[in-house]
Amino acid sequence: MHIINMSKRKDKKSNPCKPI
Repeated sequence: MHIINMSKRKDKKSNPCKPI
């Protein structure tokens, strides 16, 4: 459950972090 939480947070932060 810990890995999923971090994965979801990184996905959302990585998306807006580097826009196309």
